[in-house]
Amino acid sequence: MRINNSKRTYLIGSEASPEANKKQPAMLWEKRKAIALFVLLLMMGLKQTNAQVLPPDLTCVTNATLKWHVPVNTCGDFIAYHIFGAQNESGPYSEIGTITNQFETSFIHQNAAVGTWYYYMETEADCVGHPVLQSDTLDNLIPAAGGIRSVSVNADVTQIDWYLSPSPEVYAYIISKETNMGTVVVDTVYTGNTYFDFDANPDGQITTYFVTVIDECGNESLVVNPHNNILLSSQNNGGCERSISLSWNAYINWDNGVEQYNVYASTDGGEFELAGSSPGDVLTFDYENILSSSIYCFYIEAVEYNTGVTARSNQICKSVDLVQPVVGLAFVNANITSENEVRLSWVWDVNSTIAETTVNYWSEGDDVIYVEDYPISLPLTNANSATIQTDAFNSHPTFYQISTTDSCGVNLLSNPIGLVYLSGQTDGGGVNQLAWTPYVNELMDTVYYDLYRLATNVPEKLTTVGADGKFVYEDLIELSDPSQLESCYYIVARGTVTLPDTTVLETFSYSNTICLAQNANIYFPNAIAPEGVNKIFKPIMQFGVPLTYSMVIYDRWGGKLFESKDIGQGWDGTKNGRPMPQGVYLYHIELTKEDGERVVKTGTVVLLR
Repeated sequence: MRINNSKRTYLIGSEASPEANKKQPAMLWEKRKAIALFVLLLMMGLKQTNAQVLPPDLTCVTNATLKWHVPVNTCGDFIAYHIFGAQNESGPYSEIGTITNQFETSFIHQNAAVGTWYYYMETEADCVGHPVLQSDTLDNLIPAAGGIRSVSVNADVTQIDWYLSPSPEVYAYIISKETNMGTVVVDTVYTGNTYFDFDANPDGQITTYFVTVIDECGNESLVVNPHNNILLSSQNNGGCERSISLSWNAYINWDNGVEQYNVYASTDGGEFELAGSSPGDVLTFDYENILSSSIYCFYIEAVEYNTGVTARSNQICKSVDLVQPVVGLAFVNANITSENEVRLSWVWDVNSTIAETTVNYWSEGDDVIYVEDYPISLPLTNANSATIQTDAFNSHPTFYQISTTDSCGVNLLSNPIGLVYLSGQTDGGGVNQLAWTPYVNELMDTVYYDLYRLATNVPEKLTTVGADGKFVYEDLIELSDPSQLESCYYIVARGTVTLPDTTVLETFSYSNTICLAQNANIYFPNAIAPEGVNKIFKPIMQFGVPLTYSMVIYDRWGGKLFESKDIGQGWDGTKNGRPMPQGVYLYHIELTKEDGERVVKTGTVVLLR
């Protein structure tokens, strides 16, 4: 084991960090002291029960020269080192040399035939009964290279990982890279298979790395395929371009090639998440739907086919000055005012860049959409309203929607709202039949419908219906109450609206108002019984008081028996206070109703005694 104090050599394992590298020389010094103590104890005569005869530590073979480290054996006196060789790794091996100098560390294989030779060594010592061990078998070839596993960027430092060489004579790994001066040696690593290049510039350039193997004889492996870091860059012109274009160079020389490039993104310092992937032959990716003033950070991760080995790029961060799209647009409510107008209300983000706003509306079953411009006032306010002058809501269910266009020409539509449309009819017999359509607003929670009747302009709630109820109602009219000759009705849809920013608002949407009038009919009894129940003959007026009135009663010969100009004064079956006999009598009535209609009615009435 060697420590090169002239270079920043990191003796680490594949999971080590740069901080761990700094501790390695101290760790090695402690280890060397422990080994020296162990050897000292052995030399003082301490023996293990199951001692073994250790072979030389055969380190390397260069040309025909073998080199080794002297072993420590305390079980008996040293006799010789025996060297065995063969031109086939599986043998047969024969002894090609004997060394009787205990402290000799090399041997030249004289007259070695051309070709590959394999060697191992044994120690002969006066250790009767102790097993004799053999050294590693080395060949006279150069060491086999392990090959680079990946070149990644870790916290702005380039990290090189490689596979360990299968050759037992490995002494160290040489790290090299391409520079403006050509290929230069960066460092030598004696332990482990990871190296951190602190002098690299992974944020600004692509660097190609090589890893070779050397043994203690100076034999160096072949240079296998180099790998390079991934350099990530981005482009965005701001304004209306709501994406960041990422590009990077290809990761080269994996044995199985690149399966895909994974793109990881972070917004405003948040956790990195997988944003998408590109195939192994595609070196670009567009990150969409970015917002102005946010900071986006990215890195690329190449993935090798079949192995799952990855290599990470540098990390880049970008903040883009964009035209702020319209966000937070929500149509809150629509209702019909007392002035018979449609009042609309909506919200949007005051940071939105709005070039144009319109109010769109249409009637159910109508293919025509009407558009009215809404003037933009700066600075924007969160709460907005508009009034539409239209009579469409009085004849059909109507729907409304807010449309915005930003300065990039991107159009955004709000949620639509459908007003409650109330309709009704009278059956002519004192019943007003009402029906209405549901209120439409996808942002509204449970909706309740309150039905009101206006009596002398004072609202009276008749009923409340839930969203799952029947949207019909029959209002029974008091025929004797003139104030109910004409009744007006409207609906209030109430509920809560949840805005995009989670604000909850209570809303009330008023429907159109309808008025239903019962006919002002006149009813005439066909018989009177002065001594019975119906003692007086006079017309019954349904609703109201006539503007003019006249009633004359005749006998069957045409003689006038009774005359009145007051609808409240009827005939009691007498003439000048004298009771008339039972029989059939004639009447003639003329009146003018409140609406100006003139009614003339002639008929007969039966007088019962």
